[in-house]
Amino acid sequence: MKILHTSFIDDDYAKIFADILELIKKLNDAESILEYFTTGMKYILEIKDYDFDVMHNKVNLIIPERSETFMSTANKLREEGKLDGIKKGIKEGRKEELIETIVHLTVKKLDIDSFPKELEKSLYNNEIGTLKIIRDNLLTIKSLEDLEEYLN
Repeated sequence: MKILHTSFIDDDYAKIFADILELIKKLNDAESILEYFTTGMKYILEIKDYDFDVMHNKVNLIIPERSETFMSTANKLREEGKLDGIKKGIKEGRKEELIETIVHLTVKKLDIDSFPKELEKSLYNNEIGTLKIIRDNLLTIKSLEDLEEYLN
């Protein structure tokens, strides 16, 4: 609950993180300690861009005997988050490219001045798989209505 509360407080974040570490320190079971820390870190890293140096200093100060394990876990979680972000960015880039291709080729093929904004919005609301099907079938599309059929 304390971690959830801190997601909305910027000024006292270092103090609250220290309080959380103090609570974790009171646990006796090593497995539970790491589990609570990992869960808390996943949440913190999803909602905050927290300074790892500050975090490391707090862990060293409050739970020095767990510092190496905790920071290894924190770094691993941070790296996983970066990889997830990169993968998401690549996927979004592929989707953007597919939509641009569909729009460009449809405008050329149908010899129209511009692509309807509502139809373009509809493309963005579809999955990559659907967009690939549309791209692969652009040669058979004879009107905007044909294209809309793929989107419904």
